[in-house]
Amino acid sequence: MFCIRQLLTLSDQSCRYRNMTAPVKTNRLLTCLGVAAGLAALIITAATVGDFGVTADEPGYYKCCLQQMEWFRQAGGAIASGSWQEPFGAETLDRYWDYSRLYRSAGAHPQFYLLCSSLTLALFEGRLDPMGAYRLSPAVMFSVLVVLLFLSVGRRYGAAAGFWAAGAFALMPRVFGHAHFGATEMPITLLWLAAALSFHRALGSRRWAVVFALVYGLALATKFTAFIIPLPLTAYVVASRRFREAAWPVGLALVVSPLVMVGLNPQWWHHPLVRVYGYLAENLSRSQWVGVPAYYLGESYSFYLPWHHSLVYTLFTVSPLVLAAFIYGCWRTARRPQQDPWAGHMLLHWLALHLVM
Repeated sequence: MFCIRQLLTLSDQSCRYRNMTAPVKTNRLLTCLGVAAGLAALIITAATVGDFGVTADEPGYYKCCLQQMEWFRQAGGAIASGSWQEPFGAETLDRYWDYSRLYRSAGAHPQFYLLCSSLTLALFEGRLDPMGAYRLSPAVMFSVLVVLLFLSVGRRYGAAAGFWAAGAFALMPRVFGHAHFGATEMPITLLWLAAALSFHRALGSRRWAVVFALVYGLALATKFTAFIIPLPLTAYVVASRRFREAAWPVGLALVVSPLVMVGLNPQWWHHPLVRVYGYLAENLSRSQWVGVPAYYLGESYSFYLPWHHSLVYTLFTVSPLVLAAFIYGCWRTARRPQQDPWAGHMLLHWLALHLVM
């Protein structure tokens, strides 16, 4: 009887193992396909990185990267000679990291996206032209974004849906163009999606709560737009009533994310509260000092556009096929939100951004 019972137990465990290995194999296949899609996006983008003209912001951002690289060289030499205090003094940090002295627009943003461009510039300047090496950073971020889209959608709805999501995004002309520009658009897009995905996972995992806090800190260290991200997160927690699950990721983010933001901005290391307050005040009053008029439907606007401008731009810049699929997805999600909370959460991010715009 004991032997028969053991055989039955082993047989049951074998069946369970076979049932468990199928999802594992599927996940591995999806991961391989996602990485392949990301590599394809990176190769195509890197091969065409010099095909686009220089945009308005890039010269100033490029000079800021040169300043960063010079500071690292000076700091490395000073530390090697035993002068630990000199590179970290307030005057030295302001000289190399206060970009408002060099380029007004760059002074309005934190520095993480520039650190990424400085890294690719330093690594690949000898193999590519300087602008191509500088632009390689958003190309890499674009490829990572493609991988995240494929995996996050493919693991829920299948490989075909993953390819559709990644392809529909990557093949948008405007998105593909921004993948080549050394500016803030591609970094904040990647970090916004990563923050949304990691927060959803963080509601059931403390490890992912740490990931979310770090990712959101990187977003805060990139652009003021990151302060909008908590709006859809809060709306989702309230709608799903997952207050207890949200306590850990929210608590970690309140502590860790500001530290990441300040830590990646050396000009804020001295008097961080004063510097962060000045950064917030500057961005909340951008209409008073940003002189970039926008032309919309036959009229020129100095700063604020009509409430419907983001919807109109979406209507005319997204292909009809992708737009139709998006509308169908919205209808399907809104009809039964409880059946697919992940899709409802992602939809809230789209809605929050348009409401703020």
